[in-house]
Amino acid sequence: MPATALWFPPERPAAAPSSAPAAALYIGRVGGSFGRRIFEMKTRVLAAAAALLIGVAAAPAVSADKRSQPRQCFWNHQVNSFAAQGDRTVNLRVGVKDYYQLELFGPCPDVDWTQKIALISRGGSTICSGLDAEIVTPSVIGPQKCMVRNVRKLSPTEVAALPKGAKP
Repeated sequence: MPATALWFPPERPAAAPSSAPAAALYIGRVGGSFGRRIFEMKTRVLAAAAALLIGVAAAPAVSADKRSQPRQCFWNHQVNSFAAQGDRTVNLRVGVKDYYQLELFGPCPDVDWTQKIALISRGGSTICSGLDAEIVTPSVIGPQKCMVRNVRKLSPTEVAALPKGAKP
């Protein structure tokens, strides 16, 4: 156990009596004092506040139309059917009239000819962005997981423009 050393201020020469209050006795651990710790804590708080202000000032401004758009999410249990549009894009029919398009990170083996897929939502049962979902396709060598990069809701005109085999 390390020994605790006490520090006393050096002796002062005797002075003439004055109206000044007597000097205080300082006792503390060697290597730091309470006052220094308070100073360091205040410095850290000020540095954190300055970093926060710089971060807020440097943040990009969000346009008004971006903020007014609601998040386009769906529940994974509401998906009725799917159709692959190549090996990197999967279109989903959600509910009665909604269609979503999933863009995959890379080619997903067998997604364009399989009869069934699994849609796994991570972090909850809603899917709002690409990081919320992954697709699993059956394969001869076992299930293949395909990461989703982007999720977007298709407009009615985009749904009408889909090729015949790409509409779920």
